[in-house]
Amino acid sequence: RFCARCGGALTAETTSAWRCSRCEAWHYENPRPTAGLLALRDHRVLLGRRRAEVPGAGLWAGPSGHAEPGEAPEETATRELFEETGVRAIAERLVGLFWDREHFEAVYTGPAVDGDSAASHRPEFTELEWFDRASMPQAEALHHSAPHTTAWLVRQGLVR
Repeated sequence: RFCARCGGALTAETTSAWRCSRCEAWHYENPRPTAGLLALRDHRVLLGRRRAEVPGAGLWAGPSGHAEPGEAPEETATRELFEETGVRAIAERLVGLFWDREHFEAVYTGPAVDGDSAASHRPEFTELEWFDRASMPQAEALHHSAPHTTAWLVRQGLVR
């Protein structure tokens, strides 16, 4: 087995997980489900810049995380948004489903109902910002599913 990211050899860590000997990425036989929620406010979307210790460091991404046992994807998305940004939003629409060798992600969007990300900055991101269409980072500055999901938000007229 070889790493899909860098081609390095994979070494077994558990019966269903391997780690790359070169880039140290984890690979799973059954990827863990994750969910994210792209909060909208005044036709802007909330994104965070990923911290240095995580894959995609320095890139912008939507808040997301792993599901707890028995948790519906919409619940995971809502919980992770609040934990990572201090913002509460309603998961109204499914934006898309994304899969790679590390996880399976359901991404939702919906209106922010309360919370101020600037006042409740969390350690998952080095900064948080509400982006409109004109200020949206270029695709190469976005992590994982964010180039696809933010483009969809613009096409739908949800981000202007």
